[in-house]
Amino acid sequence: YLKYYSAIKATNPDAQVGVILCIASWDKAVMNIIKDKLDFAVIHLYPGSEISQNKILRSPAKEIFQQILEVSVPDSEDYLNQAQTLLKETTGRDIPIAVTEYNAGLTSDHPVPFRHALGTALVNAELLRVFMKPEHHILMANYWQFSNSFWGMVYTNGDFMQHGYAEKLNYIKRPNYYVYELYARHFGGTLLNAVSEGRSLSVNASKDKAENKIYLAVLNKDMEQDVECTVNLNDFSPTGEVVAYILSGKNIDSLDADVKETAYEIEGNSFIFTFPRHSLVFLEIKGKKL
Repeated sequence: YLKYYSAIKATNPDAQVGVILCIASWDKAVMNIIKDKLDFAVIHLYPGSEISQNKILRSPAKEIFQQILEVSVPDSEDYLNQAQTLLKETTGRDIPIAVTEYNAGLTSDHPVPFRHALGTALVNAELLRVFMKPEHHILMANYWQFSNSFWGMVYTNGDFMQHGYAEKLNYIKRPNYYVYELYARHFGGTLLNAVSEGRSLSVNASKDKAENKIYLAVLNKDMEQDVECTVNLNDFSPTGEVVAYILSGKNIDSLDADVKETAYEIEGNSFIFTFPRHSLVFLEIKGKKL
């Protein structure tokens, strides 16, 4: 690595060179050798890969996804924090992290391909919330993988390798797809501080450039219960309309999901909303900054 680093920098000092991190023992050993000779770090995150196939076959799907959402994803965030601490201590500066692969680490096709299920879509939504936290210094995060093959969030029928790509292809959307569509269409460009009380709900919040729209992305991790919650909007006056986009499915291991759109009328900057069990809800709230 150091030979490549020196050769690349000698050719182009502005070139960015990254080092691969993996687990704490490896990271410490590598950083003790290379010191500050890096521009970014590279990691892969697959929460749930630690769950044995035997447990996956013998446990209810809701138990598997509950464990990933409540244990595995927080463990992944702890690892990001540990990596950042090590990088800062070793280099004396903040080092960005490129998450060049991430997904739920469920690779078996039995009892169903969980990697394509609603539960994995919720796991990826929770990972996105973690990646967006400024303190993690995430340079980029690359969902693995977009189309067809083993992990594709969209796929085509038949042998996709034999398609003539000059012809239009009809893609079938898996639940993972809708997480990214919702973020693309119903989330703003500036993050806001948001706090969720209780264990079941996690929230990501933003506003648009004109500051006349607030967006909330709320994940209900409860596998059994809908959660009624009071939403308080500080320093923002809604016009009275809230549009909800709800990603859900019949069961947590459903391979089909859809997004339902519903409009609500509210009064004031505090309102009650019921978040369905094992769902991802985007709330789009029009108004103005106070």
